[in-house]
Amino acid sequence: MADVELYTGFASAVSINFAALNDLDSVPTGPGWYAWFQIPGTWSPESFQLYRHSKVESSVSGIFNLTFEGKLNATGAEYQPTFDATDGNQSLDVLKSLFIAFAPPLYIGLSKNLHSRLKTHRRNLQDFLQQADSNKANAPVKNEIEADTDRESQYFGSRIGNALRTLKLSSDTLYVKCVLASDPGQLKKIEKTLNFALTPHYGRR
Repeated sequence: MADVELYTGFASAVSINFAALNDLDSVPTGPGWYAWFQIPGTWSPESFQLYRHSKVESSVSGIFNLTFEGKLNATGAEYQPTFDATDGNQSLDVLKSLFIAFAPPLYIGLSKNLHSRLKTHRRNLQDFLQQADSNKANAPVKNEIEADTDRESQYFGSRIGNALRTLKLSSDTLYVKCVLASDPGQLKKIEKTLNFALTPHYGRR
């Protein structure tokens, strides 16, 4: 795990703990916020789809009580990454570094014990991915989820796990950033604001 302290000049300094999915033992035990994100491991187009993998449903009503509903398909050409084979590995290393700096959160959460909660996230994700019967891997209903609970972890595991399985991506490309809270009373209000403002792709809300 890496621990980086950032100074902005116009706001108080923030200490960010950064860890890979398989290195969560190094995460601190205190209260705080966390955000999962991905660092692509290859140049394959599938490696970049986790941030774009979405299912949008629509329902349209018309005259005479006609109703139409179903999944919407994305339009427009898909971006295909290109690189010179002679410097592919070097370019990929640069790209990974930039993902560390710029990647938006896939999921934002809070916990009174970051160490315990993130390890529960990992366990539920791994359990989901190991299920042979996809019919048993449905996401929990949103209105049943309470923050900082095992149920919330199951929702995280099923949402991201389903995308990883569909895109045939490894969970080893997942990483987490977490920030310790000096005032645990701020956890829920700030986490709710972050989810509203940043709209993480696999968030609870």
